[in-house]
Amino acid sequence: MEIVPKAMAVSPDGVRVYVAIFESGNGSTILTRAGTGVDDAGTNSILADPSGPYGGQTPVPNDGPNLSPSLYMDPNVDPFFYTNGQPTSIIVKKNAAGQWMDDNNGNWAPLVSGTNSALTGRPPGWDMADRDVAILNTASYAITYAAGLMNICMDVAVNPASGEVTVVGTDGTNERRFEPNLRGTFIRVELATVDPGTGHKTIRDLNPHLDYQTYTVGQACATSPSATLAA
Repeated sequence: MEIVPKAMAVSPDGVRVYVAIFESGNGSTILTRAGTGVDDAGTNSILADPSGPYGGQTPVPNDGPNLSPSLYMDPNVDPFFYTNGQPTSIIVKKNAAGQWMDDNNGNWAPLVSGTNSALTGRPPGWDMADRDVAILNTASYAITYAAGLMNICMDVAVNPASGEVTVVGTDGTNERRFEPNLRGTFIRVELATVDPGTGHKTIRDLNPHLDYQTYTVGQACATSPSATLAA
């Protein structure tokens, strides 16, 4: 993957240069039908493996024990979701605890990075880098990273008094399935702050007035001065 620097900033003492990476990723990966070259484990869907979080239930649910919308359960209605009668794929996203979760809070870590990762063609301990800001030490030329902030980093700035680093951008909820569930709610616009000394990070949603349960907002909400980041 090509790494594209988007913005740069310098620490107040000039010791560090911060480089925001534009399309940095968000720690997500695909679990797909076996035999496609991604999860090459035989002829059956890896999603149906009994070691998965649903004990082999397919299609993999996304609403408790159910699939929503239910029409996606029928391969005759949605053939693009199936190959030879098997569900094709899901996306899982790594959480703060390092677990690979689907959009139904199902934990696929054993099949992605754990004891059964060989079934998906991955070595034990497999991981995916999610580096959002490169931190360059101007004295030693050492490079470290601030990670797990968002996946499209649009700008970076440094507080001249505290040295705190701020990044703004968006994070895609790409693990969520099906267009009817995504309408108008498929990304989050976020602001992240990082303490370069401790590495402590805080991520804030820049649209706290949205509940992401409804797909549209009224004109008053869209234009109201209150529809801004809470203090």
